[in-house]
Amino acid sequence: GVDLVINYILKRKVSGVSVNLNTTNAITTDFGDSRINGNFTHKKSPFSFNYTFRSRKPTKMQVDETQTFHFEDGTVFSHFSDYYRAKLKEKYHNFNLNYNLADDKFYFSATMRYSSINDGRDMGSLQRTTANDSKTDVRSKSDSRVNTPSLDLYYLRTLKKKQTIIFNLVGTYINSDLTQDYREFLNEKPVADIVSDVEGNKYSVIMEGVYEKEFENANRLTAGFKYMNAYTKNTYMGTENSLTRMNQYDLYGYIEYAGKLNKFNYTGGVGLSYVHNKQKGEDEYNEFIFRPKVTLQYSFNPVTYLRLKGEISNTPPSLADMSAVDQHMDTLQIRRGNPTLKPYYNYYTELSFSTRLKILNVYFYTSYNYNPDMIMKEIRREHNKFIHTFDNQKNWQKLNSELTLSAEVIKNFLRLSITGGVNRYLSNENTYAHSHTNFYYRGQAIATYKKFSAVIYAQSVNNRFYDETLNVGERFQDLSVAYNADKFSIGAGLL
Repeated sequence: GVDLVINYILKRKVSGVSVNLNTTNAITTDFGDSRINGNFTHKKSPFSFNYTFRSRKPTKMQVDETQTFHFEDGTVFSHFSDYYRAKLKEKYHNFNLNYNLADDKFYFSATMRYSSINDGRDMGSLQRTTANDSKTDVRSKSDSRVNTPSLDLYYLRTLKKKQTIIFNLVGTYINSDLTQDYREFLNEKPVADIVSDVEGNKYSVIMEGVYEKEFENANRLTAGFKYMNAYTKNTYMGTENSLTRMNQYDLYGYIEYAGKLNKFNYTGGVGLSYVHNKQKGEDEYNEFIFRPKVTLQYSFNPVTYLRLKGEISNTPPSLADMSAVDQHMDTLQIRRGNPTLKPYYNYYTELSFSTRLKILNVYFYTSYNYNPDMIMKEIRREHNKFIHTFDNQKNWQKLNSELTLSAEVIKNFLRLSITGGVNRYLSNENTYAHSHTNFYYRGQAIATYKKFSAVIYAQSVNNRFYDETLNVGERFQDLSVAYNADKFSIGAGLL
């Protein structure tokens, strides 16, 4: 069902070493992306590694914030925050080490992965309150660290009569640590001092097996299973101290058939999931979930097709969302999980159309998401405190449509691409309902001449609306030029 297949005829090197380095860094601020990867091959034993590094630390960040509180007795007042200090940092590291071994009948791969994510914010603001027109000095810091080592073992074996078996085993450990420090001063005297430290540890094992049989005309039967078992422990320290634990496992089995009849391609499958969640001290959750999946495609000619997809899946709640532990955000607001949360269904359907008209390529895409009982945030009032929590709300819906036009305007020199789209969101919760619509675009021009190239890229905001929160996307433009030699390229750009 893919749009394009490229058949590479590979010749395995007897031995050799190759190294590739790519680094992009801003001149005026800490903003960079770097990658280095290499391969070492000796006979049938290739080793490879890949390391990526991302750094963000803007020299200036501005935050404008207004909060309005409605109390039970009808009192209303607002907080207006003027930030005199707002600092942000991001440091991401990813490292992979891979070994594989293959011949005509089998392929084996072992991959060690390690990722490290460190996000931090340091905020200082003068907060004015309309209730008494007082001004307080608010200082807040947060630091998040996530370290994830994992081992991935993959084995493929080809059998007689066009049969294949695949087995995959992945073991992962996730260690996370989130520290938050909130202090509030009035006339240089402390009125609030809230410290929170949440340490999380998650151990998981994922096993997957697949059997595949190919028939005439590339018809294919596939059957398989996937099993996940995870244990999670979160430790809360600081103003509140608590310990939560959860065991969960998910067993999924499926069978799928893909075939072709003249210009008509189809794939249909059915699956069944068994989901189990058990948080210590709370009732356990068990459910069987029916998961059908279908893809239908009609090819009018070699360059024009119409495709329809549909599937059902499920999403379980996290331990953090279910932990009924009070985490004080400030003097009025508390973050608390909900132990009664249940997994929810995801219904997804997609329609796409693609064609080529001489030099013009046309691609249209529309999709619809419907998630009943979706887990979303809500704010409850409790004894003049405002509780930020979660619940299984009525439903969340998203309709997305976009059209892409691309063409090689000047052969071997200039290619243009433009995309226009619209998002429509419906967030229906137990006590309120919201909707949001936004239009967006993105465009790109690529020019090449001998060993020189230039790229212009621009995109508008692409928003996401979820519960009562509107996340506004980035609007940016990018201009870059490069010189491409045989073994290296160098360029400069403005973002």
